[in-house]
Amino acid sequence: MVLLDMLYRTGLVIVLAFVFLTTPTSANSFELEELDGEIVPRLRTSVQVDSYYVTIGDLFENAGVLSEKAIFRAPDLGTSGRVRAETVAAAARRAGMTRMDTDNVISVTVGRNSKQITEDLIKDIVADEVRSQSRRVIDREITVTVDEFPSVLHADPTSATPVRVARFRHADRNGRFELALIIDQGMEDRRITVSGRAIETVEVATLARALGRSEVVQEGDIILQRIPVRQALRIDPVNPSELVGMASKRPLRAGAQVAKGDFTLPVIVPRNSIVSILFKAKGLTLSVRGRALSDGAVGDTITVLNAQSKRTLQAVVEAPGLVTVGGGIGPVASLGGEIQ
Repeated sequence: MVLLDMLYRTGLVIVLAFVFLTTPTSANSFELEELDGEIVPRLRTSVQVDSYYVTIGDLFENAGVLSEKAIFRAPDLGTSGRVRAETVAAAARRAGMTRMDTDNVISVTVGRNSKQITEDLIKDIVADEVRSQSRRVIDREITVTVDEFPSVLHADPTSATPVRVARFRHADRNGRFELALIIDQGMEDRRITVSGRAIETVEVATLARALGRSEVVQEGDIILQRIPVRQALRIDPVNPSELVGMASKRPLRAGAQVAKGDFTLPVIVPRNSIVSILFKAKGLTLSVRGRALSDGAVGDTITVLNAQSKRTLQAVVEAPGLVTVGGGIGPVASLGGEIQ
């Protein structure tokens, strides 16, 4: 009987031990996402928020009616921090959450989003302000330099106007500016003042080398440069490639600002040069030697002297050493030329 009693008791202990090990207890209930048919809120390991406050819905999945309940203040704009899971759980309980799944989370990383106010953005604002104040109607570029700029500034990412101009002053004479800004940081505004220099520049054509009178422009002779508007002698957009092959009207020094009006078609029939005078009509070509009495470029009408008849004629320059005249066959035949 004693042996049977001992076996009975041992078996009972074994059965009880099995039941204990296989039955869920409160210690491991956090591993279940659903308890008694109810979805249990699960704690996140990291969150990013836009608001000044962190809500239960930010920290827990399936937070239900408590989602909009704020329990912590968010970190500063553009920064992040960590909070222990037990601290989050305690705050959630105080807010009314009775069940939660922390899923062995030790801490939660909370970051706050922001709209970055960078130095480049400040420069764009300055350039826009200068353009709005300028009376010049030209395609100009504003070169902005900032004296000193703080580390990256942060604005509320949900703000419709994250940065506003409170005051702007600009001296056209030397380009100095002072800009006062208001940065929307959500619960408060931050005011900063930035100073520097903003110079209006314009693209001008300049000579890479000196050109003599009537010298023909070669590839690379004319380059484009941006200079302060106040230094621009004239604002005349120039495409350097369009001037290649043109001739200067006067001597021009290297580095000089130039415009289309400084150039003309090159002279291909110099004054006093020998030319062939042609007339074409009704299938006939009449030719006679002559002399140019003035310079001429392609398309120019110049005065030429018929070497045989000693008569002067108005002729159009066609090519180097070649001009044509108009009129009927009679006058041309009287030139004394030969039929070719």
